[in-house]
Amino acid sequence: MPKPDANANPGDEYADAYQTRILVEVLVQVGRLAEAEKLLTDQLAKAIKQASNQRGYPDIAMAMGQSPAMEPLKSLVALYHRAGRHDDVLVLLEQSSHWGVKDLAQLLSPGMSGMDFDFENVSGGHYSKGPKGSRLAQAAAAALIHAGRKAEARAIVDSMLDQAGGDDRAYELLIQRAGQEAMPRLDAVFARDQFEERPLIWKALLLHQAGQDEEAEKVARQAIAIDPSDGEQGKGDRMRVYAVLADIRAARGDQKEAEFLRGVVRAIRLSERADDFHAAGLLSRGVKMYQDSLKHFAD
Repeated sequence: MPKPDANANPGDEYADAYQTRILVEVLVQVGRLAEAEKLLTDQLAKAIKQASNQRGYPDIAMAMGQSPAMEPLKSLVALYHRAGRHDDVLVLLEQSSHWGVKDLAQLLSPGMSGMDFDFENVSGGHYSKGPKGSRLAQAAAAALIHAGRKAEARAIVDSMLDQAGGDDRAYELLIQRAGQEAMPRLDAVFARDQFEERPLIWKALLLHQAGQDEEAEKVARQAIAIDPSDGEQGKGDRMRVYAVLADIRAARGDQKEAEFLRGVVRAIRLSERADDFHAAGLLSRGVKMYQDSLKHFAD
């Protein structure tokens, strides 16, 4: 058995892992999922080989008992979740012996250290993208719902809502699992924190889907009153309430306001895309996209 390289720099190895993460994000963004999977499986194999001495990871990670394989495992789970490979998500979660914890519940918390992949924008870390819970928990719950294991999924979704009440992914899963029966849970989340507008947004959506558009509009406007700019949310979630309200106004016959609201949302989505180009160093293209986004606000 080859001896570990005593001169290896853990910081360099950690930097290599981070660079792999960025490359994987780029490949996912352009739809080259098979190549992303190959990079991650290679990284996982390397991590498993060095798991015995935890080489290549910062001391703080070792002190918390993390396995070097944890990050590539989390990344593979996120990749399989994005690709709709829910069975593979469960295989990794339930059959891999390399997570470095005795109970996977330890991994399904927003407070768990390490990067939390969601592949939403290139090099944009989870930490800077709004009040989101664990993406590992999201993937686990979605896989359990797909497998018909709704009671187990419910426990995870409830934990997500309790720990990160501003996370739209948790509400998506709640409604996917419970439909209109999610209404009492939404009311309970809002009762716990009446400065959190997300349960109101999703309640408005459910009311609209049930044909109760007058009440849906009241609830949507209540959410807007709490946070008109939706500034805490990240890419893809900001201004969600205006998209919901647009559908409600259209259903109530006000196409003019509905189109205005949809224009606001289009402008925000375009500016979010411009953020990605700006972060990638494509400044002139990013500026042009910012300028184009402003046109959606023109009367």
